[in-house]
Amino acid sequence: MSTVVCSPHRGFTVAELVRRTGISRATAHAVVGQLVACGWLVRDDHGAVTVGRTFAALSRGLEAVAPLATLARPHLLALATRLDCPVCLAERDGDAVVITDRVTASVPASAQGPQIGDAAPFRAPYGREFVAWTENPEWWPPEVDDSRLRTVLAAIRTRGYSVERLGDDTVQLLQGFAAVPESTESIARRIAGRFAESAALDVLDGELADGELYRVVTVAAPVFDPDSTVIATVRIVPPRHLSAREISRYGVTAVSVADAITAEWGGRKPAG
Repeated sequence: MSTVVCSPHRGFTVAELVRRTGISRATAHAVVGQLVACGWLVRDDHGAVTVGRTFAALSRGLEAVAPLATLARPHLLALATRLDCPVCLAERDGDAVVITDRVTASVPASAQGPQIGDAAPFRAPYGREFVAWTENPEWWPPEVDDSRLRTVLAAIRTRGYSVERLGDDTVQLLQGFAAVPESTESIARRIAGRFAESAALDVLDGELADGELYRVVTVAAPVFDPDSTVIATVRIVPPRHLSAREISRYGVTAVSVADAITAEWGGRKPAG
């Protein structure tokens, strides 16, 4: 369902769903058939499926419990269409940062990146946009040289966006640490802290060279509430390696969209 919902204005054949999800063709046929039968999907004359009216009605009923994602979706869809790549909304949920929406325009079937429901522990170095404007002692890693991390947070405040270069494998490692027994929590936090010292953490002025291409996982900008607290981030998922100029362009674009969502939400961006 998430594959279809993330691109509500186009249809998907079973073959496309198999390629995108990795499930077997037989399983895909069975699942699609059941979803069509209960009205969550509807099949057109060519066999492609789109979101059905029953699921759409249920989704409208859930808007009250996901108001920010509902408000942000048109902005995300316009951005995804403009850049032709996936765009996500990530929200803080206790000790985790969760992808609460993801939209795409016309990206390749093999495109990877964050999916709705994906969660990463709210722990350094992840979720930097949530703490760049407000100190959060629980987020900071203990007993590490945090000089680069503090420099990175200052850079995020200045330019308005973060550049995530640590990949999914690091997220999975931190997720594993989040599930360890309490007796080994201190070890988990120290290991997480080592990532915060990495030169691959974000980018700083002078670290990018003209003519070079860089692997970027996401470019993210914050959404603020009326108290100027970061409550979510707009995350662009680049479809390929980016040049220094493209990283800057993606960042400025993410900030513009996040600011529009902040304004519509009634939030207030900190001065300076």
